[in-house]
Amino acid sequence: MRRKPCFRAATRLYSYLDGEIRAVRRIRIRLHLRLCPNCRQAFRFEKRLRRFVRERAHVDAPPEVVERVRRLIRERSS
Repeated sequence: MRRKPCFRAATRLYSYLDGEIRAVRRIRIRLHLRLCPNCRQAFRFEKRLRRFVRERAHVDAPPEVVERVRRLIRERSS
C-alpha cells in the first residue's frame, strides 16, 4: 500500500525540487518524505546531484562561438 504515495512523490520529484507545485502538494510530499526513508534518500540524492551539476558543469564557449553569437544578435537587432 506504500507504493501509491511513493509513486506520487516520485512523479512530482522535479516539480517539488523546482518549487513548481501548489502548497498542499508540497506539504503532502514533505510529510511523505518524513515517513518514507527510501523516498527521502532518493530526493536528497536528486537535490545533491542538481546542486553538483549547477556548481560544476560550467563550460566556457570558445571565443569564436561567442563572437559569432554576438554578430548574429547585432545583425538581427538592426
